[in-house]
Amino acid sequence: MRALLLTTACAATMAAAPPASAATGTQIVFGVTGYVPLKCSVDLEAQSVQMQGGLVSLGRLVESCNNSRGYEVYAEVSPGLAGAKLIVDGRSVPLTEASATLVSMSSGPGQKSHEVSLDGPKGVGGTISFRVMPR
Repeated sequence: MRALLLTTACAATMAAAPPASAATGTQIVFGVTGYVPLKCSVDLEAQSVQMQGGLVSLGRLVESCNNSRGYEVYAEVSPGLAGAKLIVDGRSVPLTEASATLVSMSSGPGQKSHEVSLDGPKGVGGTISFRVMPR
């Protein structure tokens, strides 16, 4: 509907304005507004890894979001991984089962990638999922 009104308004303006002529120097000016949908995503290279205790590489975590106010990336783990640590670009992030754990954040739109490893107890398995939330 908005596009129809903008098109109708432009057509009416052009119809009401006198013809532009090089001799008179008349100009017609109109504005165009566009809307970009909000798009945020987070992907991890590794889909499945074998936990043998100690440090296990999960690969690259790629995050992106076009929200002008920024975004936050969270990790959620199953009970078996509570107490493990996620290593994000060398920074240790303790994981808890009780709530989502903040892994990364940005104050504006962007795209980043991180090297991610999991430091977990021996003989324990579980799942970890990531989600991105616009601010």
